[in-house]
Amino acid sequence: MNRLQRFVDENDNLISLAKKLPEKLHHNIMASFSIHSTDRTSKQTVDVLRRRDKTLQSQIHSLKAEIDDFQTEASFFANTASEAAVDQGMKRAMHAGLERRDLFVTSKLWCTELSPERVRPALQNTLQELQLDYLDLYLIHWPFKLREGASKPPKAGDVLEFDMEGVWREMEKLVTDNLVRSIGVCNFTITKLNKLLAFADLIPSVCQVLYQSL
Repeated sequence: MNRLQRFVDENDNLISLAKKLPEKLHHNIMASFSIHSTDRTSKQTVDVLRRRDKTLQSQIHSLKAEIDDFQTEASFFANTASEAAVDQGMKRAMHAGLERRDLFVTSKLWCTELSPERVRPALQNTLQELQLDYLDLYLIHWPFKLREGASKPPKAGDVLEFDMEGVWREMEKLVTDNLVRSIGVCNFTITKLNKLLAFADLIPSVCQVLYQSL
């Protein structure tokens, strides 16, 4: 068990943990419940959101610390710049001797892509950017849809309802087609999670929530 994994396991209080983590490693803690459909659980992720200028160095530092989970977020804060930087980090990791199976790569479906017909193209764009054949985990970033060209932050009228069942069915197909190993959600309320569970054939592997460091 590596040093940081041991550190995480020994600290049950995530808020306390967030205060203790080195500033150069991580600004936020991305906390996830156990992965249901894979043989390992990611307890530590590398946050690339809002850190475009430090992303690549974060990935390299994380590899040196033996963290094997890369997380990318194609949001209006990061866009493809994050994925390109993660790709560079992975290339350097593999050049240093790590194999694809040693990495746990997570990405998220952004709010403007929350339509059934846009799920697969969004994933394919991510895979192409990262030069990968599959993701270990693919998450719905938020349980609402943003209209194309939404303001930053969104204004009234930018936030839309989305076809949760239609989107989830497309996510399930990605698993069936071996493009994604596991699927999950972020920032879902209990009400929305229960709504999803009522029709899901594949139970979400992860329900991720953000604990902001104080």
